[in-house]
Amino acid sequence: MGEWEREGVTKITGTTKVWIVYDEDNNLEVHYFVRCFPTSCYMGYFRAFYSDGDLVGIMNFSDRQELLTLERNSDGTISFTRQGFYTSDGGEDYEQTSTLEKTAALSSLPEDHYIESFTGMWIDFDNTHFLSSVNITKIDPKTLEVRVYEHCTPDNCYWGIDQSNFYPGGVSFDLTNLNGDELSLDITLTETGGLHVEWDLAYKGGGVAAGTQTLVKIIYL
Repeated sequence: MGEWEREGVTKITGTTKVWIVYDEDNNLEVHYFVRCFPTSCYMGYFRAFYSDGDLVGIMNFSDRQELLTLERNSDGTISFTRQGFYTSDGGEDYEQTSTLEKTAALSSLPEDHYIESFTGMWIDFDNTHFLSSVNITKIDPKTLEVRVYEHCTPDNCYWGIDQSNFYPGGVSFDLTNLNGDELSLDITLTETGGLHVEWDLAYKGGGVAAGTQTLVKIIYL
């Protein structure tokens, strides 16, 4: 259990951080981050199983599959190996191993560290507010897609669609509608399980607007 990090990260690739925790059913989960610019990218998590003394798992992304192996070393560090196999043309298979040291004790993670906590149809029933519905679906272990609707009369208006990488604690989207207007969303969860959305709107013809809304989940997607 715990948080494991790679010290002195100088390489442009490889795993930078790993969280090993128990889920609510007492199964082992491994969350991992890889080197990106300017910060590390969260790749998602998998349920780990023991095989010949190592922890192993599989991640299925939209373009490839990763086989993952976590091995404990005699000096107390762990080696984390990612073997990637592309399922479509254009990608080159790879294998990367990173050595990480334990930096903190950790047994569980809060709800907003799980990508599934953000998925669903989220509604604001107050028609004086800008956003009427935010529909979020999971594309792969690290990617969310959002479809946004605004309050209109007589029916709600479709605003646009975007995909973005999830990072534990929240997600941000940048959308452009058919009129060329631009909408930015910063999304987190409230303590009571609502969807907290901070939005900024820039109209193509000039003018801006901004606001904060809390939406409730009515459908699980």
